Amino acid sequence: MLSNTPIEARKRKLRAEIAFKNVAMDAPSANIVKRVGKNARMSNRPGFHGRLKRALRGLKKRIND
Repeated sequence: MLSNTPIEARKRKLRAEIAFKNVAMDAPSANIVKRVGKNARMSNRPGFHGRLKRALRGLKKRIND
């Protein structure tokens, strides 16, 4: 069974974010990123990309724990 501690929930959330980010990075242009699902509004926000990238830098390491 999937344990549902806050830590597990956070890891699941981060995995989803990384998956989204990987799709976004493969996209030929930023416009495609802006059109992706629920993240459409968020990725339009100024500063969003830098914050996400900075967050992801530490996350990839932490998820493997």
